[in-house]
Amino acid sequence: MDVINEIMQYSALGELNKWFRYLVVLLFSTIVTILFVMMVLLIENGAYRNIQFGY
Repeated sequence: MDVINEIMQYSALGELNKWFRYLVVLLFSTIVTILFVMMVLLIENGAYRNIQFGY
């Protein structure tokens, strides 16, 4: 936990309010978790789906 606090202290988040810093970290963690779950679902079900990338 000390490493995370030190990284946040010396980053751009260091000047922000404590609760706002944790909100930014929570938002980032949520986005990364959603992307990881989407990747796992794509790997598991990709062969059985007709996936088209484009507009």
